[in-house]
Amino acid sequence: MSHDRRQFLKFSSSFLATLGISTLPIWQQSDRYARALSSTKGRKLALLVGINAYPIPSYADLKGCTTDVELQKALLVNRFGFNPNDVLTLTNDTTQKPTRHNILTAFEEHLIKQAQPDDVVVFHFSGHGDRVTDPDPIRGANGATIDLNTSFVTYDPRESSGIMGRSLFLLLSALKTDNVTTVLDSCYSGGGTRGNVRIRSVEDTRAGLNFDLPTLPAELEFQEQWMRKLNLTRDRLAQLRSQGVAKGIVIAAAQAQQKAIDYSFDDFHAGLFTYLLTQSLWHQTENKTIETDRAIANLIPSINAITSDQVPFADFQKSGDLQKQPIYFLPPALPTAEAVITAVNGDQVEFWLGGVERDCLKKGVSFQFDVWDASNKITGNVKMSSRQGLQAKGILNGTAQVGDRLRETLRNLPVNWQLAIGLDPSLGKNMGIAEAEIQQGKRIVAVRYQSPQVLYGMEVQYILSRMTFAYRSQLEKIAKTSKKPRKIPPLDSIGLFTPSIDEIIPDSFGNVGESMKDASDRLIPKLKSLLAARLMKLTLNARQSELSFAAKMQIEGQLDALVGQAFTIRSSAEAEPKSDRSIPLGSAFQFQVTNSGTEDLYLAILVINSSGDITNLYPVPSALEDSIKLRAGMSKLIPDPATDDFVYRTKAKGTGEALVVASKSPLRNAIKIVSERSNVPALESVDALLTDLTDAKSSRTKQTQGKQVYTSEIAALSITFQVV
Repeated sequence: MSHDRRQFLKFSSSFLATLGISTLPIWQQSDRYARALSSTKGRKLALLVGINAYPIPSYADLKGCTTDVELQKALLVNRFGFNPNDVLTLTNDTTQKPTRHNILTAFEEHLIKQAQPDDVVVFHFSGHGDRVTDPDPIRGANGATIDLNTSFVTYDPRESSGIMGRSLFLLLSALKTDNVTTVLDSCYSGGGTRGNVRIRSVEDTRAGLNFDLPTLPAELEFQEQWMRKLNLTRDRLAQLRSQGVAKGIVIAAAQAQQKAIDYSFDDFHAGLFTYLLTQSLWHQTENKTIETDRAIANLIPSINAITSDQVPFADFQKSGDLQKQPIYFLPPALPTAEAVITAVNGDQVEFWLGGVERDCLKKGVSFQFDVWDASNKITGNVKMSSRQGLQAKGILNGTAQVGDRLRETLRNLPVNWQLAIGLDPSLGKNMGIAEAEIQQGKRIVAVRYQSPQVLYGMEVQYILSRMTFAYRSQLEKIAKTSKKPRKIPPLDSIGLFTPSIDEIIPDSFGNVGESMKDASDRLIPKLKSLLAARLMKLTLNARQSELSFAAKMQIEGQLDALVGQAFTIRSSAEAEPKSDRSIPLGSAFQFQVTNSGTEDLYLAILVINSSGDITNLYPVPSALEDSIKLRAGMSKLIPDPATDDFVYRTKAKGTGEALVVASKSPLRNAIKIVSERSNVPALESVDALLTDLTDAKSSRTKQTQGKQVYTSEIAALSITFQVV
């Protein structure tokens, strides 16, 4: 993965310079979250702004910005010890609306006037972005003059030019503390909707209006006032802006010419970047740090699965050694958890699911949790009864208080979870044929596009579409900007896109002139394989598993050629910094697995290739039950050249994902199906493995509704890699 990352980093500096953001990947920062103890820090203050709807009809409404604010507030309060009274929010739903005046006033009154030198300050903005003319252009890192300045579109765009990056620089400069984190989930490139996502920019949507966002005298006068207060000349301000950020750390969701997207996660919306960032920070531990490459490999694929046109970045105040600081200048104040209790009424509780695995937060998936109190003791358990977005309700057995943490013990998977395929409007009169044919596939549902306001109305995993001129032009633009070669299918061919219509699913497009029925028949096997991969990902639980298990992927015979690794939080394994997630085409590879627990484990390995197809690697057809066992306290190589007669070898370029599973129970169904038949369809193979993983303890406890995955019984890890 690092190869792709370096390609993206080459062209971002001019945009980032407008806010002082450089080309350091954001995930490097999230991994520093759990480092130095910060008991000496003072007060913690936050201003969180989220704007979903704007009073201009042509501006596409966003859906996830207020959720971003909720995500950040829940994280800051429940994991990092912020006092709720010190977290000020401005959204469409608050009494004080997020107008330019109100945001600037809140920044001055809540942050600048209150923050002292040792305090911690967080400012977050989610909403539309734009660009306006910069009265004092600066030079970027490449020496080019930057004539336009990023502007954050406020709730009153007709009356103001928003808040310029230049103004934000001055506000940050006025803070008495250097412990400042600014998070910006917006962009200035593009706009409107694309596939099943919304773009957090008005640059394109404003193009057809009869007015431009003006750089009003009030904004320039505001800047002049702060320049006088800070004793800065225009030349000195321009010089400082060219050097970097004013205070602390500034984090942006996307770089120049890229899109910050507003995404539908099943039944709720959020900024893709903010959701993945806050979720990862829910699980940062106090006693372990994660190296940069591993963090990138763990989180960037989650973005790339939805869009290839968004890479977040961070930069630091040049004075001081801030690169060694955690994101919010604090380690977590409370231990990791999947959820936190927000209300208790007898045996009825409500809770916030901020830390649940993204791949598992799906319709039909429910959970059971242990309740952990402030003294880190288990006081009961909660069985989830309903969920709306990230808010859930459940039945309490035992005692609990508001603020208690919930840790997952059981995940209940639906028996017939379905893969949702969006039908793009480009299918035209063939929409009905596509719908009927696609739904002939087992557990596959077709979802029609509704409108620019509603899009598909739910999360879809892939979009079936024709290759239109607009889509082809968009792919060519992304390929040119990213300098990442792409083989783009011909116009009018039919195939599958990611939900953001900026990445095709390899090997999914057919020939020009193919009928809708033929295309559907051709794609059904691939859709079943994609479904199988999604089903397996529902079991991923590296953060929740109680097993002590670790896995490494490496080039065969080269123990120092680490491709990637993953381990449970209970494992004694430490992240290794040398992994670059890449492996040459045609290379043989192997896995090193370690069981540092006290019970024997049984192993399975599957690989998802760049086309989305899933393949069972282990157990092999000749395997016996005892041969796939990993003894307690032992490690083994799979394959081991000294004893095994099979080899794993990369066959195609692109991004892949290895799923390594360990179970306390024998995997008899998985062994049986691969030993009795050759070329077993992916869905059948995965169903057999899921039966092994979910039946053992479920049968002992007489629970038959759905498929139960116990954190005490299995560990399911993911290792992403890049074949180059």
